[in-house]
Amino acid sequence: MMDEYQIEALFNELRRHHDECCRELQKLNKTAEESLAVQKALAEDVHEIRTMLEKTQPGKATKLELQFDGGLPGMPATETDTQTIPCTALETDAAGQPVTLNPANVTWSIDDPSIASLTQNPDGSATFKALKIGTANVKCTDNVANISGTDTLTVTAGVAIALALSFGAAA
Repeated sequence: MMDEYQIEALFNELRRHHDECCRELQKLNKTAEESLAVQKALAEDVHEIRTMLEKTQPGKATKLELQFDGGLPGMPATETDTQTIPCTALETDAAGQPVTLNPANVTWSIDDPSIASLTQNPDGSATFKALKIGTANVKCTDNVANISGTDTLTVTAGVAIALALSFGAAA
């Protein structure tokens, strides 16, 4: 059986142990709060970085326009029956920002190949060599973005570079 002094000593030992546990728990709580604050700050930084990246990096291509050499995007081209003209596909995202074209995803076509021959170039552009006078519709399709652009190519008669005169017999 324990006497009164032993009980008081045991009670004091329990109180010291309890106080020590409370101090350790307070340290752990402070560390957990600091850790949560750091995690929250990091999450805010990550969100801000993502927002900045979204503004600087183009989104998915939503529009494709054709630009013939020497012209503006979306403007038809005219070449003479002796010329060859290159054409570039220009892609933009929903915000109008340029998107890099992947040449492997592009297919070019011309609705009347008797007007101009079509050569699809490795860089994703195309070249059209005039064959005869007339008008044809040119189309470029990005098969991955599922978008296309069309334009008109007109072949006109070239300037005469020689003149042959033939005289008949005098009457």
